[in-house]
Amino acid sequence: LAVAGFLAANVGGLVEVPTRSMEPAIYPGDTLVVEKITPRLRSPATGEVIVFEAPPALRKVSGNDTPQLYVKRVAATAGDRVVVNDDGIVTINGALRPSPAGRNACDEPAARTQLKRVLASARSNGVARESLEVPKGSVYVLGDCPDVSVDSRVWGPLETRYVKGRPVNAALD
Repeated sequence: LAVAGFLAANVGGLVEVPTRSMEPAIYPGDTLVVEKITPRLRSPATGEVIVFEAPPALRKVSGNDTPQLYVKRVAATAGDRVVVNDDGIVTINGALRPSPAGRNACDEPAARTQLKRVLASARSNGVARESLEVPKGSVYVLGDCPDVSVDSRVWGPLETRYVKGRPVNAALD
């Protein structure tokens, strides 16, 4: 049991996904096998899916101070210039960020309207900014289903010290 505990804490573990923010790549109820070594060796790369602990800004925006892990995709890394318009549309280094889901991207008009309200509130409270350069030691993360994802658009860049791992595959249910 001691070896199993060591491996779970330091090498890998399982995380169940509770929300739709990463559809269609990852669905609610999917169990991810999370590898924890890579984040100790290097910073996450653009396009990589990561598992992270909620940073203070996310806890502030969500009103949830319970320790929780989140899953998002890295959209920008240190030095990249990110601009988010009032509709939550993202450009990185002057180029529109296409959805990793392509034509299969979610389309949730009601959620999109709610996201615009959350984004406006986060901006008025000084948590979110319209334009920024991703700082050294940070990444900018987004959900694959932007209409339902509360991500760096709302709470800002993620310091890499909060990255806990990366999913290597979804465990079969």
